[in-house]
Amino acid sequence: MTRSPSSFPAGFAQHALFKKRFGTLYLGSRSEPACLWTRAVGYISPGLLRQELACAEEFAKRHPGGWHFVVDTRGVRLINPINPFWPRRMIRLPGLLSYVAIAPRWIRVLAWIGRPIFRPTHLVRTEAEGLAIVGYS
Repeated sequence: MTRSPSSFPAGFAQHALFKKRFGTLYLGSRSEPACLWTRAVGYISPGLLRQELACAEEFAKRHPGGWHFVVDTRGVRLINPINPFWPRRMIRLPGLLSYVAIAPRWIRVLAWIGRPIFRPTHLVRTEAEGLAIVGYS
């Protein structure tokens, strides 16, 4: 099921919104079990990713017992060539239990090609698969 970009799965609340000229990141969160959920739409620039990383760092500080990070990239239309390096920074965040990327086929193919660089703990096709991995099935 595809949701509107600004909606999140049940139990998640709007956490933050980052907008640039051609792209937007919608962040939702849930406290128990702790999970930060990002929906990416349009062109995802390094500036947007810097904001997302800062938000994720703050979330990690508030959930030292462990948390999950889910990134829904199905709304992405264009990525910056340096973007695949950002997940390496994300997976180093303290307390991160899993980093799940929900991705369309073209992003999954790029991830497979760049697997030494782009390393989510799980790369899935649907929101339901992502929810099951973090325990919200």
